[in-house]
Amino acid sequence: MKALKYALAVTTLLLFVVACATPPEDDPVEVAPEELERLRTQAQELQALIAEYGLDEYEEEEFALGVAAFERGESLRTEDPDGALEDYEQSIGHFDVVVERGFGALLVDRQSEVEGARQAAIDARAPTAVAAEFEDAEDVLAQAIELRETGAYEESYASFADAEERFDSSRQTAERLHEDALARQDEAETAKQAAIDARAPRAAASEFEAAEEVFVQGKELLEDAVYEDSIASFDDAEERFNTSRQTAERKRDDARAALDQLDERFSEAETQASEVERELEEEERALEEAVEDEEEREEL
Repeated sequence: MKALKYALAVTTLLLFVVACATPPEDDPVEVAPEELERLRTQAQELQALIAEYGLDEYEEEEFALGVAAFERGESLRTEDPDGALEDYEQSIGHFDVVVERGFGALLVDRQSEVEGARQAAIDARAPTAVAAEFEDAEDVLAQAIELRETGAYEESYASFADAEERFDSSRQTAERLHEDALARQDEAETAKQAAIDARAPRAAASEFEAAEEVFVQGKELLEDAVYEDSIASFDDAEERFNTSRQTAERKRDDARAALDQLDERFSEAETQASEVERELEEEERALEEAVEDEEEREEL
């Protein structure tokens, strides 16, 4: 009997010890509505960012997982906030991966596109023709690469777009200046031919030679892609050729006027000679008549 009581006492003691050793179940933690809404908003903003830049094209599977997690969170938001919280966190994690990897790939593509615009500007001789514009574009490109390396993806994307626009602008300016320089060259050549036709190389030799030197200088600058200076030289050459032509034409007109004056004097001399000849003829006739009259008188 004593053994039975002792066994019961030990059993009771063990049950008490076990009961004391077992921790009570935790009360469920209530999710704060503000935290739930913050995570939901963060997931939505990441999803909007991904859509804005098309980053899901680079990480389609990861994006799909993020969307699925977000939709689960939306379905649990009212009835199971704790479960919704976990789903929103999962969606944010997937979207972060999409942003990180997607921007990495996107910005590599953008850099490649900008490099294409840069090469087109180089082919158009922009580094020489519009050096300041081209150097500005180079600086913005370097800035875009640096921002990408520091993780400032949106700023990097904007800088790449800015650099591409600047390279395109420098190319277009260089092409326009090249076309303008060619047009000015044609105009100067037309003026040169007009001067040649007016005999300027002989009648206004020094002026024509000076124009020719400036014209050659313009062609050299055009070849070197210094288009603005080339345009200025061709404009100067055109003006000089025109001046030499005008000088030659003036000298020609002066020579013609002098010749006309000589012709006029020669005509006057001819007229005077004719009058003298006529007077001589009249005197000769009068003399003959006088002789005849004298002979007739002698005969009588």
